[in-house]
Amino acid sequence: MKRILYILFFLILAYSCKKAVLKVESIPGNTPQGAPIYVTGNFNHWDPGDSRFQLHMKPDSTYMVELPRSFGTLAYKFTRGNWSTVEANRCGNDIEDHQLEYSRWDTISHRIECWRDLEPLNCDSITIIVESIPLNTPVQDSIKIAGSFNAWNPGTKPEFLLRKNPDGSNYFVTVPRISWNNKSSNFFTYKFIRKDITISEADRFGREKEPRVLEFERGDTVVVQIDNWSDMAKPELNYVTIVLTAIPENTPKGDKIYLAGNFNDWNPGDDGFIFRRDAKGKYMISLPRKKYGLSFKITRGSWWTEFTDKCGHKMNNQEYNYDEIDTLYLKIENWLDLPKHYSQDLTLVINQLPKNTPGTDVLYLIGHEFPFGNKPEKYAFTQQENGLHTLTMRRKTLDGFYVVCRGTHRSQEVDEGGRYIFPRHFVQECSDTVFLNVAKWNDLFEPDEKIVTVLLEQLPKRTPEKDNIYITGKFNGWDPGDANYILKRDGKGACSIQIPLRYLRSGFKFTRGDWNTVEGNFFGGFVENRTYTGNENVVKLKIESWGD
Repeated sequence: MKRILYILFFLILAYSCKKAVLKVESIPGNTPQGAPIYVTGNFNHWDPGDSRFQLHMKPDSTYMVELPRSFGTLAYKFTRGNWSTVEANRCGNDIEDHQLEYSRWDTISHRIECWRDLEPLNCDSITIIVESIPLNTPVQDSIKIAGSFNAWNPGTKPEFLLRKNPDGSNYFVTVPRISWNNKSSNFFTYKFIRKDITISEADRFGREKEPRVLEFERGDTVVVQIDNWSDMAKPELNYVTIVLTAIPENTPKGDKIYLAGNFNDWNPGDDGFIFRRDAKGKYMISLPRKKYGLSFKITRGSWWTEFTDKCGHKMNNQEYNYDEIDTLYLKIENWLDLPKHYSQDLTLVINQLPKNTPGTDVLYLIGHEFPFGNKPEKYAFTQQENGLHTLTMRRKTLDGFYVVCRGTHRSQEVDEGGRYIFPRHFVQECSDTVFLNVAKWNDLFEPDEKIVTVLLEQLPKRTPEKDNIYITGKFNGWDPGDANYILKRDGKGACSIQIPLRYLRSGFKFTRGDWNTVEGNFFGGFVENRTYTGNENVVKLKIESWGD
């Protein structure tokens, strides 16, 4: 009899242990294609990637899985294989476990709103995290959010109070994605307040902040900080001080110095903005910070006496962001109405030289106004202890066009591509220093530079056998008898020379040592400069006649 009772008990237990079928009717639109979906819970020790409980996709695009027979309460969640991909609510926040009471044979339907590791797509609220508040915030004061979603009046509603995270790391508040008039909107405006709207957040200088703007498309969580409160700012931080470190020596002693700008309608003689002298004789003025930027000029009472640069030119308005400065130091170079003084000497500084520049070579300046001929030392650069090369000369001397070289036209500077640069032009201004960068030298080659062979297959019949044949061009300053560019004869009537391809692209001719013996055309007349734009390794040419 006892045995029969046991059997009946287990039959009743087996009958009461229902099974459940879970059905997922929809998943987030950004779920990775083909990603497996699992259910995990107290029935499998919360293993998030248990292959026994992977959901199977049905023809109607729903997912289903059958849970084991049991009784009592079943707790579970859905994942994509690990806890970082667990399901979340529509705003991406953690959710409570699903609960299921085994009471009957059932199919339980679900909609997965969001995955913890992916961006929420359908969130109807936004969480604002405040990662820091001013240290002097009274502990007893509540902090609220006021905005277009609550008619700028949070009242005493708890949903508009900032709450502190359990770990104490920061504050947060969750607000709806609708404007205060219940119409759909892509953004809302807001600010943080203490007690009521009269005490609102401020910038670090105590100026009341304009309402913040939150755009819904930028996500479902925003991180901000509160810098200051409008009623607790330090007054000394609300001023900017301008200090004049120097003024022109010829400034009349009895003249006042004024500040004019966007803070006083650009009045050049406003008595409310006169620079005062401190104990050390420096001029200074302090003015309140504004919400807009600082824009100003300095005068001696009228626009005819405004400050200028060292050349005497009018200067643009001085523009500064109030938030970036506390004290501004300026030097006045000149006044518009007074004589200008600047040095008649000019210093050229070579900031950059090619790495292959020979350390023993002297650098020279050559130009239209100062012939190079005998390499006059007054046009030679001096290397300073810091490695820079400098040359000081009278300002009026450096007028026109010039280039840097290492002693000859052949060794002058060229651009990065090895092409001759257009000579530099100095404009007579008051600047006392000119900085130069030399990219490459004409006569020094890169390891990968292309060298071609120029082959003269035919010379005029009456060419003297003992005469040298020269190639000349822009690359050697058109020197017709440059011993560095003599072609080699082969004894069979032809002659050749190896030369960088870029030389031929800048223009060239052949001579027998001077311009009287320059090459001519078939009739002995003048020929234009040759140029070669091809890319062959051997350039084959012929000379029709000689000028003599």
